[in-house]
Amino acid sequence: MTLNKLKKLNRYVGEFYGVPNETDVQIANDCIKRYARRKRQLAAGDLIEFTNPYGDFSPRALVEKVDGDDVHVCEHGSGWCCSSKYYLSVSGGAFYTITRNQLEYVGRTKVYLKEWGHCGACRDGAIYFPVTVNLWRNKHDFKYTTKDYDRNIITHLSKEWMQQQHERYEYHNYPYGAWENNQILSAWCVLHKAFITKEDAEYANKDSRNAWHVWTSKLNKEHYWLEDEEVLKMKGVHDYLYMNGSIRNVCFVYNGTSLNVYYGKGEIKDHTPYENSLDKVYKNNIHFPESFIQE
Repeated sequence: MTLNKLKKLNRYVGEFYGVPNETDVQIANDCIKRYARRKRQLAAGDLIEFTNPYGDFSPRALVEKVDGDDVHVCEHGSGWCCSSKYYLSVSGGAFYTITRNQLEYVGRTKVYLKEWGHCGACRDGAIYFPVTVNLWRNKHDFKYTTKDYDRNIITHLSKEWMQQQHERYEYHNYPYGAWENNQILSAWCVLHKAFITKEDAEYANKDSRNAWHVWTSKLNKEHYWLEDEEVLKMKGVHDYLYMNGSIRNVCFVYNGTSLNVYYGKGEIKDHTPYENSLDKVYKNNIHFPESFIQE
């Protein structure tokens, strides 16, 4: 690590206490050297393509420490070198403990660590620098995970509760979304290629909580805005949705388990939301959740 590289990586550092200097370079290089290791040598600071016990996927979970066969993992974390004490301090969460034999080697990658610079612990006093580490993947038995799909928890509200609370939407979704009735929810499920596993359906029926784990195509959260003529020419599934207070032309484009949605810029006056998908719902007698439970 050179001084020029460190300055480029830490443009905002030192706003109050001075720009990085040679002392910071020495601190960074000491940490880089300490975490340099051979391939396939598991150690703190390594990254894991991690699937937790609930099927949630994190592409860059951080190894906090290795204690014998136990590997302590932070699902979403950042690391401090703590050069004065020679250990990695990890903040974030959630934390899990797995074993070495659950890991398989993927390759080499870079992780950005930080440490207090020449001015010590103070505002804007930390310096950031890349360290080359090993990348691993943990083994699991899940058929579906959030690496390839979105997982939704959809709940159904009773009519009595809706009347008491003056609630308009009959179905709610975690992490986002709400639908007025079963037909509109079913139309959304059709567009997003939703499915419910047999195991999840059996659990929902047994638990009687009116809640379902629903898997859908992995939606790219970025919104693509195009002229309406371009949207209508695209190959995909066409429909109409509310966006920014207006009804828009939309095209759903699927690529394997991933999904991109393209929106037209113009406001549509003569169509209703989910119009095409609702037509499929009525014609094929599609009903949530029964129609989406896997065979």
